[in-house]
Amino acid sequence: MQSVAIPMQTYSTQISPKKDYVTWSLFNFVFCNPFCLGFVALVFSFKTRDSNLIGDEAGAKTNSSAAKGFNIAATIVTAATCTIAALVFIIIHASLQTWSHYTYKRL
Repeated sequence: MQSVAIPMQTYSTQISPKKDYVTWSLFNFVFCNPFCLGFVALVFSFKTRDSNLIGDEAGAKTNSSAAKGFNIAATIVTAATCTIAALVFIIIHASLQTWSHYTYKRL
């Protein structure tokens, strides 16, 4: 019986870490947290970081996508709310200015 040596080739695959959006999530958590969307985005950002550390590329991709979506939603809701609040303030201020011109004079 003869022994034959078979050369083994090892392939090193470098997994590119997915973006975790932690900075954006922290900003949304602190300043733009409507319906707790900033908090949910922060949780998914940390889950992305954990998945990147253990080498789970599929989990990192899923969590990264979820964090990005929640961050976008939080940013849009906050921007829309601020815009509507500013418009309401301007309309109320303009109507009060108009109303002050129609005050009755005392006799």
